[in-house]
Amino acid sequence: MVSRGQRSTPDNKPAASPPLCLRGPHHIRRHQIESALRKIAADLGVKLGVLVHPTRLAVTGSTAGPSLYHLLEVLGREKVLARIDHALASAK
Repeated sequence: MVSRGQRSTPDNKPAASPPLCLRGPHHIRRHQIESALRKIAADLGVKLGVLVHPTRLAVTGSTAGPSLYHLLEVLGREKVLARIDHALASAK
């Protein structure tokens, strides 16, 4: 577990998996994505950026860009999950 203010390393990072809001048949909405990531960060005791930046990199291949929440909503569930799965598989 990563302590507040501590950097995530391969030895202490939590198991990666997409938020539950990305699962299911309905269209994902930016407010759901933001709420889910904020809750996960709070539960893990880490800053939101610890989740946002790697998610952006996994989904876009870039570390900068437009609002991640809007971007994920526009791309849609299937593309987002496929890109996250690809990034996770590549990281192993």
